[in-house]
Amino acid sequence: MPRREDASDEELYRKSAAGDTDAFRELVLRYENMVVGYFARRVHDSGTAEDLAQEVYLKLWRHAGRYTVKAKLSLIHI
Repeated sequence: MPRREDASDEELYRKSAAGDTDAFRELVLRYENMVVGYFARRVHDSGTAEDLAQEVYLKLWRHAGRYTVKAKLSLIHI
């Protein structure tokens, strides 16, 4: 699958909300290091950090139609 590196976060999230799994995958790839790193600094366990990141991504996917993009994903308070 080709990367969508030129797409904005807002565009990718809108497409994700419409069920586009490739767009959602791009968001995950774009932010996974930041999200896992966030949790790793708090729980001090890489496996738990990865599990918590997966929970965040699952919730975002399941409830994608409920959110509006007001800021870059990196600024969203987890």
